[in-house]
Amino acid sequence: MSATSRIFAAFFVVLASAVPSLGSPALVFSPPQWNFGSILKGEKIQTVVTVKNTGETDAIVGLAPTCTCNTVTPPEQLLKAGSEGTFIITFDSSDDTGITRKDFLIKTKPAGLAPLYYTSIGIVRAERQASAGP
Repeated sequence: MSATSRIFAAFFVVLASAVPSLGSPALVFSPPQWNFGSILKGEKIQTVVTVKNTGETDAIVGLAPTCTCNTVTPPEQLLKAGSEGTFIITFDSSDDTGITRKDFLIKTKPAGLAPLYYTSIGIVRAERQASAGP
């Protein structure tokens, strides 16, 4: 390593150690995605998504539907460090058939604390399946 490289490396080590650790929120979603299985077209289904802030600072977390077939309650909430909250997601399958994937935009303050999307996936059947015998 050249003398210049060593000077820059030493400078960055000193700079990094001089900046205090502010701690940051870290969000964990449970379940990590909503697999709603197989439903009949027109059904309205719900699930509860738990979000835990495993970090050291507070965060505001929101889920924004990317289609009118989904709603979220509450749209956003404050999660104190170490706490958790829940969102109720409702999916109206009236306009879908087949393999269906819907995403929710994850908004956080401060920004960038979670993946960009929370996903729901499943199959919307056009009609009821035949029963398996008498």
